Amino acid sequence: MPPTATEATSSSATSATSSTDADAPGPTSPSPSRRAAPTLLLVAFLAALLIFSTGDDATAQPLNGVSLQNPEVSFVPSPLAGQFCERVLLSGVPRLHLDSYASQIRVKMNVSQSIPEKFHWKIEVCFHRNASMGLCQCEAGEWQGFQGGMWTAVSSPYGNKYVDLKLADKKPARFTLSIQEEFQKWRLACLGIGFVLLFLSPIISKWVPFYYSSSMALGILAVVLIVIFQILERTWLVVLIDLVPACRDQRER
Repeated sequence: MPPTATEATSSSATSATSSTDADAPGPTSPSPSRRAAPTLLLVAFLAALLIFSTGDDATAQPLNGVSLQNPEVSFVPSPLAGQFCERVLLSGVPRLHLDSYASQIRVKMNVSQSIPEKFHWKIEVCFHRNASMGLCQCEAGEWQGFQGGMWTAVSSPYGNKYVDLKLADKKPARFTLSIQEEFQKWRLACLGIGFVLLFLSPIISKWVPFYYSSSMALGILAVVLIVIFQILERTWLVVLIDLVPACRDQRER
């Protein structure tokens, strides 16, 4: 049976549409130069950052430093704005060194005998971690003085710290900064107790007497705290009651 005119028209339209779709260009993909542009910009930025950081390190004044391999350094502070200032770097160990977990660093600073102990109030020390802060630019509350002819502090063995020294005098003096690693056994004991409790927690959590004993202990602690609070409150009330008549008598006199 020959096709009708309507079917012929629809078939011709369909073939025209398919030919048009075949001739139409597909979605254009970004050119290789456009795809490589962000990578080139990132490489250029990293190169510039490396150049600037290298230049800053080359022009920066080298710092006196101490470490566990070189635990002592002597220095004379440099003049700065009518006083003498110096910064010492305390190089710490990487955090992957787990053998230093139970240790602390004892930092000590001594001054030569050219400055008598009665003038040690002119010496101030600031212990901080801010490498970008200017020399002797610590806040007023961060400065510490010498006590007993020396300055001491305790620090973690991990990470770098800085010691800023400020001497408000007309003449400089020689200072000695030393560090010493101190082993603390109680940290290992706490670590061991923590592991033991961690492994015993599944057993203890299923133990019925644990719930009764813990709840009873918490109840007793709460009662003790309430009693102490009441005693202190009554004590303060008695003191205030005694003070009020005394103040009145003093005013009348």
